[in-house]
Amino acid sequence: VISMSIGGIGASDLLSDAMQYMNINNVVFTVCMMNFNTNDIYYPAGYSLSYPNIIAVGATNPDDQRTAPFFWSNTSGSCYGNHINVVAPGNFIYGLNHISNTNSASYWGGTSQATPLVASIVSLMLSHNPNLNPTQVRQIIQNTAQDQVGNPTEDVAGFDQYMGYGRVNAFAALQQTLSLDKPDS
Repeated sequence: VISMSIGGIGASDLLSDAMQYMNINNVVFTVCMMNFNTNDIYYPAGYSLSYPNIIAVGATNPDDQRTAPFFWSNTSGSCYGNHINVVAPGNFIYGLNHISNTNSASYWGGTSQATPLVASIVSLMLSHNPNLNPTQVRQIIQNTAQDQVGNPTEDVAGFDQYMGYGRVNAFAALQQTLSLDKPDS
């Protein structure tokens, strides 16, 4: 499982080849949608339409709505588009301070905070069933996401460009993972 919280507007043959290599080698790749409040395609998230091992992640705020804006800029917001898969909490995320490993009073917001949360869910799923392939992992994440929890003008029934398939649900994803038959060893 790889979590990457960077992106750029240019597609690249080298990056596309890396996505294909990871797909062939069963690597799940969670990537952020970026924070510009547009439907512009940023890569590697844009490759989610081409490779089933990529999960493009947007961010929600504490009210379960797509974050727009983030607390740090009135012009920011979770990017959206037809390449988004799911959203996850990504605003006011507390973490350790870069100066102290005991000070958890700092927080941040962005799709870069939502993306590792999804990678963590994927890691839990694979720890319970390491035989899942990336396509199965992405399908479970999408199928168990909670739909229509956000702003009704953006979060319509089924897939939409703002929330993808919905906000991730770790409990439901793990339940579905555990319910799958594990092959005999």
